[in-house]
Amino acid sequence: IKIEVKDNNVEQALRVLEIADLTDDVYQLGLRGTINPESKKQTSDLVLEARTKFLEKISNEKELASLVESFDINAYNTNATVGENLIFGNPTSDEFDMNHLGNHEYVMKVLEKAGLKEKMLNTGYQVAATMVELFADLPPDHEFFQQFSFISSEELPDFQAILGRVSKEHLDQLKEDEAAKLIGLPFLLVPARHRLGIVTEDFQREILDARKIFAEELPDSLKTDIEFYDSSKYITGATLQDNILFGKIAYGEAEASERVGKVLAEVIAEIGLRKAIVSVGLDFNVGISGSRLTLAQRQKLILARSIIKKPDVLVVSDGLSAIETKAVEDIMKKLVSEMSGRCLIWVLPSISQASFFNKIVAMKKGKIIKSGSYEEVNSGDGIAKLIEDKNT
Repeated sequence: IKIEVKDNNVEQALRVLEIADLTDDVYQLGLRGTINPESKKQTSDLVLEARTKFLEKISNEKELASLVESFDINAYNTNATVGENLIFGNPTSDEFDMNHLGNHEYVMKVLEKAGLKEKMLNTGYQVAATMVELFADLPPDHEFFQQFSFISSEELPDFQAILGRVSKEHLDQLKEDEAAKLIGLPFLLVPARHRLGIVTEDFQREILDARKIFAEELPDSLKTDIEFYDSSKYITGATLQDNILFGKIAYGEAEASERVGKVLAEVIAEIGLRKAIVSVGLDFNVGISGSRLTLAQRQKLILARSIIKKPDVLVVSDGLSAIETKAVEDIMKKLVSEMSGRCLIWVLPSISQASFFNKIVAMKKGKIIKSGSYEEVNSGDGIAKLIEDKNT
């Protein structure tokens, strides 16, 4: 099956993206985007097909099998947080925010019924003590806070205060909000990433038991706040990439993201899904003034906006400075072809690129010193010598 985008404006946008070398960038944004499976059923059906093919491909190749840990209703996912393992679904609202599960009334009821509440409190105290010991002396902007800690530098003093006031033997003296803070910590643990030896196999089995209780007794009033994982169904609130992966990329595997991305690209190409993903990328919110884009992407986007207006004259002067030379030259070739019959003026950063154009104008100190075809202007000692010559 091939996706046929009928909207002429979208088709035009896709063509311009290709000229500006933005297609791959927008494709990546599209993978991080979401769709409404009801209004885009053809795309969602193809995403499910891609999921099946992707899971088959990684399971059949030994080198790929360890890259993604798939979601399984009967198995604990060691690359997901304890909270994600408990709810086993995609939250559709802020109701089940991972950072606030420690004071969620229904979640606490589930822990009580599973006999896990006291264990979560003790585990939270242990985690807080470990984090305080490891990070207390680090400056707030230290990279380790981003890489390894799920307690921010701003929150660390609060946990230090709790640990200083109440010992592990007297957790019954904790205030309600303090207990909620500690219970909330284990929900953020990822065994494969944090490797604290806290989420043992026994603990994992207890979370799986609690998972069943969570799903079976979920009140009707909360059922719209979560979409449980089902390998045969599209996950409405999840990104296209997460829908295809249907699992978590493994921590600790060398270049796991890159290798997974390569397999994803192969599967997506096989079933003709790439154009649809790029189209989704066109709807990606890039932030104020493109703040969520890199400088190179912003420069490409500005060029694409200029091209799509079909100008009679287009002037490019230092507009692609953040893009590597090879990519600039590829853009140059395509843009020269696109502007055929119109006027394209390009102030070149490199003399070698002058050969792409049918007329060259060499200037020095604001004056034209020679013009003509590349061969004519480059005759003799060459353009560089001509410009550098002190006698001209």
